Amino acid sequence: MKTLKLIVAFIILLHVGCKNVEEKPKELSDKISSTDVFTNNTKIMDTIKKKRFDSKNENIEYIEKSLIPIAEKFLKQCKDFTPLPYNEFRKQVQKVYGIDIDEYSDNIFPMSYRFIPNIILKEQRIVIDEMMIEDDTKNYFCDYNNLVFYEDQKMIHKFKNKWKGDLKKLVKYYGYHGNKMILSSAFSQIDFYSHVDVPDLLFDLEKIEKTDKFRRVLRQELFKKVYEYTDGDFPIETYLEDMILDSISYKEPDKTLAFIMNTAIDRDLPKWGLPEYIYDRFPEYLEKMKKVDYYGFERLKDYSIKVYGQTPKNDGNPKPIYKKAIINDADGY
Repeated sequence: MKTLKLIVAFIILLHVGCKNVEEKPKELSDKISSTDVFTNNTKIMDTIKKKRFDSKNENIEYIEKSLIPIAEKFLKQCKDFTPLPYNEFRKQVQKVYGIDIDEYSDNIFPMSYRFIPNIILKEQRIVIDEMMIEDDTKNYFCDYNNLVFYEDQKMIHKFKNKWKGDLKKLVKYYGYHGNKMILSSAFSQIDFYSHVDVPDLLFDLEKIEKTDKFRRVLRQELFKKVYEYTDGDFPIETYLEDMILDSISYKEPDKTLAFIMNTAIDRDLPKWGLPEYIYDRFPEYLEKMKKVDYYGFERLKDYSIKVYGQTPKNDGNPKPIYKKAIINDADGY
């Protein structure tokens, strides 16, 4: 009997021991799984933020080693400029340059693809460019940062008198449209009939993912300001034709075309003829716009149906003509 009890006790201990051995790998497995999930999620979160610039092409090392140390020295010497708190800094960068820097992983952030650009330094919360650093212009560095981040009125006047070309660059190259004084100064320096100034002014460049190619993107709010300033008196038809004939070079070319035509109608200016010009020159666009319900632009829809008519212009099938009239008859008849 004693022997039987010992055998039973041994079997029970063996079972418990095996169970513990089985449970430990399970617990370890659970921990590994949790770690993997966290690690994988971390990788996903890290890669959500994309890099806007290729460091191989942008010479980030030169900026880090040569430009940033001088910029940091300048910053310490600025008497009237203090970097904004990060959230305000981020909002101002978005307002001036039209880019939310938190969507990207870069800390060194060139603001344009096309020339020696302004460079945002996220860690220092300042803006620099290569020339201001290489020319050792400490005062200009401080003034420019005050202009960009505080939009100080005295500083705007100073730039209008001393460096008005920099106000033009803010508008032309970065699409800034948030300050009337800066816009007025910039527009006064721009030849709106120039094929040098206007394309850079109206269109930003957007890099096509996984390629080295770019496409143009209309700066819609700035376009409205330009249209208002010029009363539509600039050869926008040239750019519309290019948008149609070389559509692959533009982002959403048909929708952009509809926006521009609708803007012309909204202004109630002689450029009402702009949609007519496009429909006459490219008759297929009347049907194209109809199929997409004019991209929701009601004025364009109303114009296309009621004013332009249902069929393109040709000698054998003239369009209906509608004109506005003022009735002075007291009866209204």
